Amino acid sequence: MTHTFDAVIVGAGVAGIATAYYLSTEHNMRNILLVDKRAPMTFTSDKSGSNYRNWWPNPAMVRLANRSISLMDDIAAQRGNFFNMNRRGYAYISGERDIAGWLARYEDEGIGAIRTHTAEHSDYPNNAPDGADVLLGNDYIRGHMPFVSEQMQSVVHVRRAGWLSTRVLFQHMLDAATQRGLAEVRGEVTSLKSTASGITEVAIETVHGQMHIETPHLVLAAGPFVQQFAQMLGFELPLYNVLHQKIMLRDVNRIVPDGMPFMIFRDSPSAAWTDNERAFLQSHAGVGTLPGNFHIKAVNDGWIIAGWAFNRQQSDPDNDPALDAMFAKVVLKGLAGFIPELRNYTERPPLPILNSGGYYTRTVDNMPIIGETPQDGVYMIGGLSGFGVMVACGAGALLAEGIASGEVAPDFALERYAAGVTVVGESGEL
Repeated sequence: MTHTFDAVIVGAGVAGIATAYYLSTEHNMRNILLVDKRAPMTFTSDKSGSNYRNWWPNPAMVRLANRSISLMDDIAAQRGNFFNMNRRGYAYISGERDIAGWLARYEDEGIGAIRTHTAEHSDYPNNAPDGADVLLGNDYIRGHMPFVSEQMQSVVHVRRAGWLSTRVLFQHMLDAATQRGLAEVRGEVTSLKSTASGITEVAIETVHGQMHIETPHLVLAAGPFVQQFAQMLGFELPLYNVLHQKIMLRDVNRIVPDGMPFMIFRDSPSAAWTDNERAFLQSHAGVGTLPGNFHIKAVNDGWIIAGWAFNRQQSDPDNDPALDAMFAKVVLKGLAGFIPELRNYTERPPLPILNSGGYYTRTVDNMPIIGETPQDGVYMIGGLSGFGVMVACGAGALLAEGIASGEVAPDFALERYAAGVTVVGESGEL
């Protein structure tokens, strides 16, 4: 027996759920199927740090992030912020004081005003709704963040940023779409058949046997596995996967106070790596200068989450990716160069240290692909490299509009790769 749906979405992570939600709530599409061999949000989406920001070095990403944040703000306002969306912001911290060149990349319309503060003139902290507050000078910075090292000379506190409870928000969106007719199937897509006019069959293997689906709209939202579905249809996507890890541990000494922004230390680290640690870093990051962008934030009353996206090795996605226990050691040693008291945890780590990881599915310009594919009737939403939570609502709404209208906005079209792209070095975060 063949079943017919108005749209089939392959992938039940945040991108697939957001697309289903906006198709059903904004465009009244009721007969939608969401298919995944896993339960919703149990592969890459649940490995996220759940952070969001509108701080991006190009206007298209600023617009997408702002739209996504506004959509989340709307749900929070309507429902009493049940998913604990905060505005603690991001703090980009560096030992470099002259950061005018770096800031210039972010002065696009839509981010908001950039306000500079020194000890001589300041109204920081304030409750600015957007833009960024720039703190200059170590004494002044340590007056607000006494735990950072004496080498830190600049802080850029981005205001339209923070974090939230990912699973709570997107479970609500899944429930809302289900109430409007969304159906879920737990199973593996084993084949896709198409003609020049579109999709003729989606075959799904379930515990109850094989299902055969016809649909005019197929959405590939399978995160790190999206390439294999494109290959079933005869085309390749300009995507690759990189595995990244993060750790969570008890901050028994309360080194990082509650209420701090999500902190990113931009500088390359300097640490007394052991030979084994250096070999581990070189095997993943390559020989040469190590990247910066250490991440840390205080969460859950006495716990901290920390990460460092140094891995540059491309890898095929694995259903159960292997995580390396040495990651915790190198991350804490590296961070101790910026937050000196963390050296206590490198010598006597507060156990247990929880290690998790997921894939960044990246494009060369580190912008998502949202829109049509070479196969008629097939759309995709992918390449959300560590920033899926912060743009999923905006990306899902954008794709839903394109499916409903028949025309997707061009900012994130797959066709941009035909003419070449500009490589952007902005990292995401898990």
